[in-house]
Amino acid sequence: MSRSVRLTAQANSIAVRLTAEEDDMNKARALLEEAKNSSPRGTTWLQIGRAYMELEDFSASHQALAQARQDLKNNPALELFSAILCIDENETAAAQKHLDELQRLCPDNQALPTARALCLLRQKKIADALNILRHPHSESEKYDLAVSPLLISRLASAVEMILLPQELPPKELLQAKGGSQHIQIVEDRSAESCEESPSTGDIAQSPADTEIPNANAPAQDPGIADPAAFAQELLPHLPQLPDGMAVGGFRLRGSGTERLQRSWNLPESERSKQFKLAVHELYQAYTASPTAYQSAFNLAEGLLAMAEYGRERSLPYDAYALTLVRFAEQLLREALIRDKDTAFASHYLARTALLQHRYTEAADYWKSALDHFAKLPEAYYGLGQAMIMLKKNRLGRLYIAQAVNSDMHLLRERLADLEYVAKHRTDMELGE
Repeated sequence: MSRSVRLTAQANSIAVRLTAEEDDMNKARALLEEAKNSSPRGTTWLQIGRAYMELEDFSASHQALAQARQDLKNNPALELFSAILCIDENETAAAQKHLDELQRLCPDNQALPTARALCLLRQKKIADALNILRHPHSESEKYDLAVSPLLISRLASAVEMILLPQELPPKELLQAKGGSQHIQIVEDRSAESCEESPSTGDIAQSPADTEIPNANAPAQDPGIADPAAFAQELLPHLPQLPDGMAVGGFRLRGSGTERLQRSWNLPESERSKQFKLAVHELYQAYTASPTAYQSAFNLAEGLLAMAEYGRERSLPYDAYALTLVRFAEQLLREALIRDKDTAFASHYLARTALLQHRYTEAADYWKSALDHFAKLPEAYYGLGQAMIMLKKNRLGRLYIAQAVNSDMHLLRERLADLEYVAKHRTDMELGE
């Protein structure tokens, strides 16, 4: 292995490292400078361009790819990398020219449909992008999303940039007064108190961010602050339990948990009633054993399912769905006090924070979840979502890449969500 190849490989490894700090980035840049001075050839220039792309040094990436073009003629990888670089810069017309050339050189290239879909998503042409992903080369061909992390992480990020602003409750609802006064509303300090660094585009941490409670710290007011108000808000929306339903906290919890899991396999039109029945069983189990970790956790899981999927998802969040999210948060804080060594309570707490626009806090909880379960793909994906909402797009891509490398189904689900929302939300305002 030549010196330039070895140095470039080291730089690429640092550029995609989740734990890389600014000193590490500077080290990667220094390695690339050494590589450029070590007489690299075409394919090495290509990888130098890729490393600069991941470091978001777009000017240096263009220069490296131009050097590669002097040695590489009719090279599909060069056209693909050039297209991705243009997409990163939001130069979609230039990207399209590189993709057209890639198609001429290699019509069946497996990365081409994903790259075209990514380019279309960045132009907010959702229907066209989804159509390509369904039928990449022909009407009968089944598409395989399994392409390089360089591309697939960008596709997932583009999906989240569109979907998340549509899925999250509107800020006006979070700030509205009246209703559910027994729930303490935590003000979001993450998005508004962060300023973008002019040199890196990252979000600078403000003093307010450091005041967010540690994920493992005990909540001051654990559990449901006002059980009577909780019942008053929740029970009128739940169906009566069928005659002969199992009694006793343990049996109800088992029955409710099993019903909740089975509900995910039902068509969306049939889920809502089953979610509500499951929540009613889990609520009865919780009232029978309010101090049990599992009772609080299972009920919180059911409330989140009901809030996010037990309603008409083509409509924005309403006050009741947000109330369910806040009840779930209180229950999860209680569960975390009783068992701190669990990834899943932290994971769901992160989700409740994200839904309330508390992105930095959500990231802290997902990191806590990974402390207990280092290979939890949902936590990595959630971290990616939080970073995207904080406009830390590079970090968001890297976390999402880690997630989909472990479980591609996460991205397939989000593409299905995008298709559903695009089909039913005719008033959809597309995110940046």
